[in-house]
Amino acid sequence: GLIYFYFSVEHKGWFFGGAARVGLRMLMVTLGASFGSTVMARVSLLIGRVQFFKDDFIPATLHFFFGGGG
Repeated sequence: GLIYFYFSVEHKGWFFGGAARVGLRMLMVTLGASFGSTVMARVSLLIGRVQFFKDDFIPATLHFFFGGGG
């Protein structure tokens, strides 16, 4: 992956050109996987928060204001 950032030699030929292309692909896949993992984690947190509001917070609030005493 580091040959992609090696600017002393032009990226031509079978070694530097191929290694630079492989390095670029590896960087793209790695950064894409990292971004996808971050998005999945944040969506998971959002789903948990929505479930908390739907199952616990809203019913308890409605019971507190409008429900019977006990």
